[in-house]
Amino acid sequence: MVMGIVRSLRKMLRAKKRRVIGVVKIEKVIRMKDREAILGRVEKGVVRVGAILGRGRVILIKKYREEIEFAMAGEDVFLVVEGTVGKLKGDKVEVIRPRSPIL
Repeated sequence: MVMGIVRSLRKMLRAKKRRVIGVVKIEKVIRMKDREAILGRVEKGVVRVGAILGRGRVILIKKYREEIEFAMAGEDVFLVVEGTVGKLKGDKVEVIRPRSPIL
């Protein structure tokens, strides 16, 4: 019985072990067929192309109509996410470092 509890706890810890690199506050969400466009503000940390945002992956970051590779805390950005974030205006969503780098 005790070993079952220990195994369950280890499994939970492995599932929670993800690298949060930033937080984005969502101002507006525009849904497309298989993507979402998000206007938001990086609250803390950094957002990079390729990072995981909700259940999607960031494929484009723009700031003042200029395409950039990453955005730092305090910057207002436009993100295109392949997949879905699953959040609404005013929500905060964690940015997670991808498991493998995009080449």
